[in-house]
Amino acid sequence: MSDSPVFKFIVVLLLVVAVAGVGLAMLQINGVEGHLNEVQKEVKQINAAFQEAEASREMGNTTARPPVKPVVAPAPAPAPAPAPTTPVAPRPPATGTSTGGQPATPGGPGTPPAPRVGGESPVTPPNTPPPVPSPVAPAVPGAGTPPAGAPDGQPTGPVATGGKKGAIAAAAEYSEEPTDLTPDQKRLMRVGLLERRSHDRPPRDELVLSLGSQEPGSLNAVTENDSAVESVYRWVSESFARRSWHDPDKWERQLAERWEISDDYLTYKVFLKKGIKWAALETSDDNANEVKIPETELTADDVVFAHDCIMNEHVLASFSKTYYEGSTVEKVDPYTVIFHWDKKNYTSLEATLSFAPVPKHVYAFASDLKTPLPGPYRTNEEFANKLNTSWFNRMALGTGPFRFVRWDAGNRIVLERNPGWWGGKNGPPFKRISFRIVRDPNTELLQFKDGMLDVLGVLPRMFVSECRPPQFVDQGQPLGPAGKFVKGTYTSPSYSYIGYNARRPLFKDKRVRQALTMTVNRDRILNDVYKSFGSVISGPFHPDSPHYNQAIKPLPFNLKEAKKVLEGAGWRDSDGDGILDNVLEVDGVKKRTKFEFKFSISTGAQEVEDMAAIWKADLQKVGINLEIQKSDWSQFLKELNNWSYDAVTLAWLLSWDGDPYQLWHSSQATIKESSNHVGFENAEADEIIMKARETFDQPGRTKLFNRFHAILADEQPYTFLFCRRACVVWDPRLEDMGKWSPMRPCYDLRDVWVKPANVRHK
Repeated sequence: MSDSPVFKFIVVLLLVVAVAGVGLAMLQINGVEGHLNEVQKEVKQINAAFQEAEASREMGNTTARPPVKPVVAPAPAPAPAPAPTTPVAPRPPATGTSTGGQPATPGGPGTPPAPRVGGESPVTPPNTPPPVPSPVAPAVPGAGTPPAGAPDGQPTGPVATGGKKGAIAAAAEYSEEPTDLTPDQKRLMRVGLLERRSHDRPPRDELVLSLGSQEPGSLNAVTENDSAVESVYRWVSESFARRSWHDPDKWERQLAERWEISDDYLTYKVFLKKGIKWAALETSDDNANEVKIPETELTADDVVFAHDCIMNEHVLASFSKTYYEGSTVEKVDPYTVIFHWDKKNYTSLEATLSFAPVPKHVYAFASDLKTPLPGPYRTNEEFANKLNTSWFNRMALGTGPFRFVRWDAGNRIVLERNPGWWGGKNGPPFKRISFRIVRDPNTELLQFKDGMLDVLGVLPRMFVSECRPPQFVDQGQPLGPAGKFVKGTYTSPSYSYIGYNARRPLFKDKRVRQALTMTVNRDRILNDVYKSFGSVISGPFHPDSPHYNQAIKPLPFNLKEAKKVLEGAGWRDSDGDGILDNVLEVDGVKKRTKFEFKFSISTGAQEVEDMAAIWKADLQKVGINLEIQKSDWSQFLKELNNWSYDAVTLAWLLSWDGDPYQLWHSSQATIKESSNHVGFENAEADEIIMKARETFDQPGRTKLFNRFHAILADEQPYTFLFCRRACVVWDPRLEDMGKWSPMRPCYDLRDVWVKPANVRHK
């Protein structure tokens, strides 16, 4: 058969096809090789160009191109140099913590946000009287930016796994793709053909801080009151005066030239400095329409407008309203206002001097800056609704040393030096400030070590295990040949707690709340989770404050006693299923109810999750079923403000001289989004709070607050957890860092000196 013509023809045909195939393959290979050679050549050219650009950047020849470009207006003749303290951003009275602080973010002991009031940095949006609490997510003390308290564990994103590979993966997860690449260059970078630049490392004149996972919902100067917003406004806005950083009992002038106070503390006449300007910005509204905001002089109209906004019952600023109830503002002339108070009030001094105006030329108009919003501003509901959802919500405007540049959602908020600032060259030694949004504390520390952050609040476990010699050196000690970073701790003016929603039938009986506190093993949690950086507390004041009642000791961890107290309140395991039950009235109907509830925490707060796990295990031993419910920060706040939770953990940031009204007065228990989110109501406590507001002598106030402490210790609306020590690491180029103040945020980056020879960022 092999000799047949047909067979030979088939063999020849197959050989021809094979040869043709090989030829085509060779052509394809040659073509691919040629294409790859072209690509590699292009890549080399691109990388060469990038290296040249980087060299130019280091020489200071390039600048970022933000979408929001502030208009550079000629700077007016500088007014007298401001006192060397942190500028305060305009904002309404920071919500006051029971001890007069700011609420820390949900999650656990938060680091104190920088107060915006008085001599501290802005806390809440404009007009911040005595810094009040603003929710702080469970944060690392001192985490991220020095100001506001951050969540204990900072909600995390991808967690870096152990080892070099995990660290690189975590860092890559949050690295940003350069914005100045062509589509082809971006494609090459994604497939690994284009070398990555060290574009994440900031230039030498930029300060880079971390907001952790606390990306704000908006930057509205009137309605926002969380620590992340405060961190931004601390640099952007100012108030009439601020407390001295080194002597908080003294006030230093900012926007006010001087003031006059009547003997009865009912009248405060404030004289504004002339020539102070609101910064100029060029940006766009929600519909991408270009908006140019010219540099505009600050006047008494901005003061009156800010007060009207706060006092409008439809404006979402309940945290500020509590400090200005009973006050009116009178415009005398363009640079003079009078604050009138209807009764003598201890908080009126701080509420007035820490007041921060709001730019009327922005918030009182539509995005065209020509169409006025309907008035009167103090009462009009339509105006209030437009203010609450202002077109300007994703921007910030102030009179401070820095001005807003841009907000890259999920990434960073950028500020730059305000060329028209009235303080001239007396501001901080930075040209730009960036606030990174980093959802994982492990990634934060990696970025810090890689030169991408300047200051970072660190979780206790990381401070102990990863911030060690010789790379990390204790403050005050020489760096040595191997030292790269400095570390230190300070007492955080804040406290953490577990709050019980008293509107729930389950928590109405104080005996139940007392028993729950006895099931929390606070000593173990402090030692194992927070590495002993802090102390267990029994009430709403800082342990070093005279207002803290030292005679009241924390309820001890005692499961046997807790079960006994619960039995006295009617809780027994009637059906033998291991879970306690009782007959409760729910929605007007009595029914047998299991003792089970949800414990709300913010996602990614590892320390808080560890605490919750310990508590859950101990609750099971007494017959209580706890469900740990995790949600992101925005959802967490929504549930908190709507009272749609059972129990929650948070931290409050304390002000220098607090007022419990905002957190604990019964009138605040019925106001949605108020700081009294647990719904605490007590007639004697109300009486003490109001009397303390009228008492000006410190011994008298201390006596009242000691009794107030005793009431809360008995009622247990919170399980008071800890007053913590904050752990911080920083770049040694910040020469004056580590000079701690008893007033939050406890360190002031506006006073640091950056030594050129010590520059690490390149």
